[in-house]
Amino acid sequence: MHLRWILSEEHALWLKLLLQDFPGKDHSSGRPPKTRYKILWVRDKFCKLECYDVRFKTHEVKERLSNVQILQRQLANENDIMEASAEELANLGRSGEGSVSREMLVEQFGVITAGRINALEMEIRLCKLQIKCFNNAYKEEKRRLDIAEEQLASLTTRLGILKKRKFELQENQE
Repeated sequence: MHLRWILSEEHALWLKLLLQDFPGKDHSSGRPPKTRYKILWVRDKFCKLECYDVRFKTHEVKERLSNVQILQRQLANENDIMEASAEELANLGRSGEGSVSREMLVEQFGVITAGRINALEMEIRLCKLQIKCFNNAYKEEKRRLDIAEEQLASLTTRLGILKKRKFELQENQE
C-alpha cells in the first residue's frame, strides 16, 4: 500500500505513462498527469467497448439474416412439396373420370388409389402445418433481425460521434 501511495503521487511516472500509452496527445494542460491519464484511459476504454459492441451486433445481424434466408428456403421447399402433392391428388381424382375401360382399371386398383389419396391428403395437411410453423418462426426471426439492425445503427452512430469528438479534441490540442 505504501508503494501504491508513492506511485500515485509520482508526476514523472504518470507523465511517462501518458506519453507511452497515449502518444500523439498534448499533455501540457493544467491538470496533473495522473488525472489526464485517468480521463484518457476511461475515454479509450469506452471507445474500445463501443467498437466491441458494434462488432458483436454486426455478427448478430449476419446470423439473424442467415436464419431468415434459411427459413425462406424451407418455406419455399415446403410450398413446392405441397403443390406437387396437391397436383398428384388432383390427377388421381381425375383418373376416376373418363371411359369405361379406365373406370374398370381404377376399380381394380381402387384400394391402392384410396391409400395413396389418404397419404397425399395427410401430406398436404402436414405441409400446411409445417408452413404455418415456418411462417411463425420467419416472422419472429425477422422481427429480431429488425431490432438488431436498429441497435446496430444506433451503436454505429454513437461510435461515429465518439470518434468525431476524439478527432476534434486532437485538433484542438494541436
